[in-house]
Amino acid sequence: RRLSELFWQAPPAPSASGLLPPDDPGFAEQVAGFFARLSLDESAGPDELKRAYKDLARKHHPDKNLGAEEQVTAEFQGISEAY
Repeated sequence: RRLSELFWQAPPAPSASGLLPPDDPGFAEQVAGFFARLSLDESAGPDELKRAYKDLARKHHPDKNLGAEEQVTAEFQGISEAY
C-alpha cells in the first residue's frame, strides 16, 4: 500500500482543543472568555483579533521572559488557545 492510502484511511486525530460545539449552551460563554483573555470586545474584527494575539503572544512568550518561563508558559498557552 501507498503511504497516502494509509493516511486517508486513518481515523481523524482527536481535537486537542477544548472548544465546545456551537450548539452547546456554554459555547457563547467560552467564546466570551476567549475575547476577554485577549482583552477584546466581542465585536472585534479579525484584524483586531490578530493584532491583540500578536501583541500578547510577544509579551508573554517564554523566550522573551527568561527566568520566568514556567509562569508565562501557562499564560502563553491560554493566549494561543483563545486565538
